[in-house]
Amino acid sequence: MELINKLEIDKEIFNLISNCLKFNEKFSFKKELEYLVREKVITKDLSQTCLELRNNSAHADKTIMDKNNMQELINKTNACLELFYLLLFSHIKYTGEYIQYSKEKWPVHLIIAPFE
Repeated sequence: MELINKLEIDKEIFNLISNCLKFNEKFSFKKELEYLVREKVITKDLSQTCLELRNNSAHADKTIMDKNNMQELINKTNACLELFYLLLFSHIKYTGEYIQYSKEKWPVHLIIAPFE
């Protein structure tokens, strides 16, 4: 922000850049997942699994890559696929069946009412 203050730019453009940077500082993956849980778009378990995968990915140098951990990472990746689908379903107000990739044996789940 200090560097931006030194620039000789139009005040309106300065405010636009400043607001964008402030917004970016407030964003966090964890907060967004918590919001989706509160809105009942996703479950707390799915949120936690996706957050764990995000942390594993961000700190991959500390992840032990044995057979068990590799399967766990694959399972968490499947959960993130389910998260993506649920976000899409929420956006298009989908009702019907979908596959729960976060669960063992990928059961089919029914969304009865559209997301609000």
